[in-house]
Amino acid sequence: MNKTSDQKFVEALDICQSLIDFKYRPTNLTYQAIELFCEIGKNPFELLELCQKYSSNGVDENSKLRLTQITRNRGYRYNKHLLFSSVHPRGLSFLSKELKELFSPKTFQRSSKIDKICQIINEYATSIDNWRVDCPLGFGAKDHCSFLSFFLNLDRCQFEYFTDNFTTPEQIAELFKDWKGIDFNPVIEKQKIVTF
Repeated sequence: MNKTSDQKFVEALDICQSLIDFKYRPTNLTYQAIELFCEIGKNPFELLELCQKYSSNGVDENSKLRLTQITRNRGYRYNKHLLFSSVHPRGLSFLSKELKELFSPKTFQRSSKIDKICQIINEYATSIDNWRVDCPLGFGAKDHCSFLSFFLNLDRCQFEYFTDNFTTPEQIAELFKDWKGIDFNPVIEKQKIVTF
């Protein structure tokens, strides 16, 4: 059965998420995720669309759950429409300190699945040396993390580099053009115009 691009993308995200279990040691899981992103990237604009889809932001579900539990425990009447509307924290003087923190803008920062995965990649990359990964692509584990950041941030053009080997999206795009024949430059150029 052929997997859809969406399924491949989710599989690559799951692989990246599993890197949290490999802190302080090299793994070829980074390469497996890169291969999946390259399969999707044969049509670079399809990869861009998937990045945009999984970057769509929503209120952090953990914050919602925590707010619900606290309001019930404290005897407040729970009304999700009232509680999740934008309320200025200073206007909540009657609430406990814990609830005020939950209403703070920081708590309701919007996060996406990709943001969380990028945090995991960052944690993994900063826990390892640039050990060589046994795979057809070569390069070190930190370089692979730079490539993953590249794929996951195509829509924002906010890439994270973990070595001095690759420090621009154009350098990474050149690598993938030589290695896989995939030209990411049109996407990079389009997104630079959109984001800047």
